[in-house]
Amino acid sequence: MPLEGKCAVKTVSALAAIFLLHSIASSAVIYVPDNYATIQDAINASANGDEIIVRPGTYVENIDFLGKAILVTSDAGPSDTIIDGNRLGPVVTFENGEGPDSIIEGFTLTRGAVLAGIYCSTASPTIRNNIVTLNNQHGIYCYQGSPTIDMNTVSRNAGDWDGGAGIFCAFGDPVITNNKIYQNKCYNHPGHSGMGGCGIFVEDCPSVIIDGNIVAYNEGKGKGGGIRNSDESRAVITNNLIVANCSTYGGGLAFRYGGGFILNNIIAYNEGEKQGGGIHARMAYGRIADNLITKNVATSGEGGGIYFWLSSTSVTIRGNTISENKAGTKGGGIFGSEVYSTISENIVFNNSTGARGGGFYFKNSKLYTVNNTIFGNEASAANSLGGGAYLESSTVLLANSIFWNNSSTFGPEAFVDAESELGVKHCDVEGGLASIEAETGAGTSWDNNIDADPMMADPANGDFHLLWDSPCKDAGDETSPGMATNDFEGDPRIAGSAVDIGADEFHPHLYCTGDVIAGQTVTFHVVGEPGEQVKIALGAEVIDPPYSTPHGDLYIWPIVKAWPIGPIPADGIRRLPVTVPMGWTTGEEYPVQGQVGYWGNPNTILTNLEILTVK
Repeated sequence: MPLEGKCAVKTVSALAAIFLLHSIASSAVIYVPDNYATIQDAINASANGDEIIVRPGTYVENIDFLGKAILVTSDAGPSDTIIDGNRLGPVVTFENGEGPDSIIEGFTLTRGAVLAGIYCSTASPTIRNNIVTLNNQHGIYCYQGSPTIDMNTVSRNAGDWDGGAGIFCAFGDPVITNNKIYQNKCYNHPGHSGMGGCGIFVEDCPSVIIDGNIVAYNEGKGKGGGIRNSDESRAVITNNLIVANCSTYGGGLAFRYGGGFILNNIIAYNEGEKQGGGIHARMAYGRIADNLITKNVATSGEGGGIYFWLSSTSVTIRGNTISENKAGTKGGGIFGSEVYSTISENIVFNNSTGARGGGFYFKNSKLYTVNNTIFGNEASAANSLGGGAYLESSTVLLANSIFWNNSSTFGPEAFVDAESELGVKHCDVEGGLASIEAETGAGTSWDNNIDADPMMADPANGDFHLLWDSPCKDAGDETSPGMATNDFEGDPRIAGSAVDIGADEFHPHLYCTGDVIAGQTVTFHVVGEPGEQVKIALGAEVIDPPYSTPHGDLYIWPIVKAWPIGPIPADGIRRLPVTVPMGWTTGEEYPVQGQVGYWGNPNTILTNLEILTVK
């Protein structure tokens, strides 16, 4: 007999509640070896929703989740709980459509063979807080699935020429976050050059996320010692530390076809034997932005920091600090071939190369370089060309940029070959037009440029903020194509009567120099108009979204401490050295914001948020 009316609703709800309670009650907690001698026996006996807890010890077995939505975890953590695959196959297998509720957590997974320590096929499990080490072929292998790989240590796994000794993912959308991926090595079969991506290899992954990882000391041939994004993958690579990896091309990371975003990473001390010490990129679209790319080496070839080729107008290189990179022959900071892009708001300094283009080298390219600071770069060999820039068969506009203190035998600031066209517009160029050498037949134009000390805060130590009296203030051209709306650190462009020359726009700003280590000294810097009073405040928390005030966004609340530090001096930067409190411990974060001017004054401005992270 059908149920009707309000009673029916109540009855159905009651039945649903009973069913739900029954489902919860039916979930079991199974202990190994208390209830079952092996982990696989426990999995065989489990049902969806069950939890398997493994006591400390070494378990020599190869486990398969069998499609079950269960949690398999350790009682004491990965250091004390080891699953040893005994080289008989993968240590853990997911190949029956497992989803995110199928979880492996808290183990050392070692001595896997055939394909991996963890093998995923047509499955999307959660792999969390494990040590995946000393496996053959791959640490983690995923095919046609979108696993979540979070907070693992993936180390000392060894693969062959197809790449991804640490993590290999193809035809899915993995989320790879907060892992330590180091000392994985790709070996090569005879006759193969190697695929690369020895730390992480992703291929045909439309929306892969790689965020917050440490990718270090991975090694192999091919493209991308640390990370490789291949074919139709569209990786978002953000907030990673990519350090001391090596390969033939793109020691730190490599993009091959497809597109994606390389944002806010530290890419340092990597080595590309031939091209791209830090990055080797062939991108159809995307951005390389807000990264620190430093101390990378292209040993015998081009592009110490970035090797960039066959990229369209939908690719930008913006807001990066590219410093102290080295290339054997060309393009100490950047080498670009067949590039049709915009390069803006970058600080390119103290890079070097043997022959040509200490700062950058462009070949067969057409691009805009706008609001960059190109400083202290060097082409060092005898008869070297283009300390700041070298152009080969390219058409380039240099606009609103600083070229200063670069060096080479010929054309210390720039060298232009006979097949190139160079426009220099509203730039500050040391030595003026005489410092740019052009071969017969080259097309050059010179429009509204200056030759005057740019007056920057401390360029010798990497501080390129403009001082109050800098001739670069308000001296640029806001109609320059490719000009961004913000400078390299996010301050608005055209803060004065016109856009400034260089990567920095003079605008109230707070920044800090020095390592935040208990007992050591850091220095706060507040940029602003001379005579304005400055206050700095330490907050308890960051407000998200920030609170809007008449003086700009307030990012911190409540205020723990606020202290006035006096007026801004004549050079436009108030400096305050402080000792980091001994009570601050590694990993803690302290949000700080500045105020330029008195509260209530219509000209008063709140600065950006600066977060101090204790090392």
